[in-house]
Amino acid sequence: MSNKTIAFALVVASSAPVIAADNDNIMVVTASGYEQKIREAAASISVISQNELRQRNYNDLAQALSDVEGVDVNSSTGKTGGLDISIRGMPSAYTLILVDGIRQNGTSDVTPNGFGAMNTSFMPPLSAIERIEVIRGPMSTLYGSDAIGGVVNIITKKITKAWASSATLEHTFQENTAFGDSSKFSFYSSGPAVEDQLGLSLRGTIFRRDASRVESSNTGVELSRRGPNPVKADNYNLGGKLFWQLNTQSTLWLDGDIANQKYDNSANQLGTIGARGGYEDTLRYQRRKITLGNDNRLDFGTWNSSLSYNQTENIGRLITNASVPQGSGLAGEKRLLKNTNIILDSKLVAPLGDNHMVTLGGQYWNAIMKDGIVLANNGDEFAQDAWSLFSEDEWRLLDSLALTYGARYEYQTTFGGHISPRAYLVWDAQDNWTVKGGVSTGYKTPTLAQLHNGISGVTGQGTITTIGNPKLEPESSVNTEVGVYYENETGFGANVTLFHNRFRNKINSVSIDNTTSTYTNVGKAIT
Repeated sequence: MSNKTIAFALVVASSAPVIAADNDNIMVVTASGYEQKIREAAASISVISQNELRQRNYNDLAQALSDVEGVDVNSSTGKTGGLDISIRGMPSAYTLILVDGIRQNGTSDVTPNGFGAMNTSFMPPLSAIERIEVIRGPMSTLYGSDAIGGVVNIITKKITKAWASSATLEHTFQENTAFGDSSKFSFYSSGPAVEDQLGLSLRGTIFRRDASRVESSNTGVELSRRGPNPVKADNYNLGGKLFWQLNTQSTLWLDGDIANQKYDNSANQLGTIGARGGYEDTLRYQRRKITLGNDNRLDFGTWNSSLSYNQTENIGRLITNASVPQGSGLAGEKRLLKNTNIILDSKLVAPLGDNHMVTLGGQYWNAIMKDGIVLANNGDEFAQDAWSLFSEDEWRLLDSLALTYGARYEYQTTFGGHISPRAYLVWDAQDNWTVKGGVSTGYKTPTLAQLHNGISGVTGQGTITTIGNPKLEPESSVNTEVGVYYENETGFGANVTLFHNRFRNKINSVSIDNTTSTYTNVGKAIT
């Protein structure tokens, strides 16, 4: 059955004049941790500009990435209708999502059974975004675990010196109402609270989608109301940032964000209601996040630090009959699914002589996962501590040739230490031509639930129990690539990139028998 949509948008804005960016000098920060021209970035990277975002009606991050080369968001759809983000063929769990360089990903343990797209439905309103940077390929040297497929970094606007505000009301009318209309209201406002000392920004998005009720054109039978034909949804995301200019060289900032997603399951569209399937009639996904940061411009470089607290919770799941002993009385009780991450990041960027730009940094990460099924079977909450140190140097060998090389040492309480190196060359061959290439590595440890020595979940609408495997090894990858880039004075650009990705110890789910599954490493894969 085909369908057409008509989108309507009303925009109200008040702001200071804006000067268009020079497309020939696009700046990026994700590839190196500091600002540089995109043609000099040591990575295969694309940028979605603010103008490009304005021209399209995006409801979530995956939609915004739909036209980026090397990114596939159409190969799979989550149960709630969100699109999964795949970079160079790697599943969405291998893509690290950042906002202004701050990790957003929670563990996939909190969104089991096809609900991973919930994690990509959080995005600041388009009016708050300056640009989105997308790196294809591993970046574990700078960003650690999860950055094995690629990195998406949403760069938000800086707080303005004069108050600027915008509000947008959108409604999408489906030509066939069976596909479900949707509405979205978003706002962004920023300006000084105390001139030259204290700045404030506020942002928010409210999204509502009617349920799909699509029938097969051949049989007239209603199709499944999930995935491409999603259920009714009510979502919101509200946040704000306070920016304090301590002195001419140091700033302190505090960013807070609350978000809620609500999905209708009254007709068992997302999962079977009750103790057999493990679902309630309404599913909710909540996130509470707060980050404290400090930025310093020193005589010899820049030093940035942040401390973030991120808690996500999946509400509306039940403990199933198959996951607890018969007669325990726990089947049908609410299943707790809550993940808490506390992350401390610190990074120093400084020139060393005339030809080196050095980045030094470290990270501490405390992760806690609580699963009601594990607790019901006398298990404990999952907890893991990790710390890492990294160093990277951009060495200007010639005016037109730069070598970026570095490594990250990561230590986890479960697996001990691991080193993730990378090396990358960028050659400005001519004014319009750039050649890039190098080797980068990725590293991803198993989730806390995958390592649990006991029942850690259910699949098959509550009929199959999943057993963790404490003998799992971390996944790793080695990516080799070379690319040729062309751009002329009119803004026309084209590129060709060849890459080879060797993937080791991929974690897959395997069946033990008709009612039990577990996880195992499957060796090597090449893309």
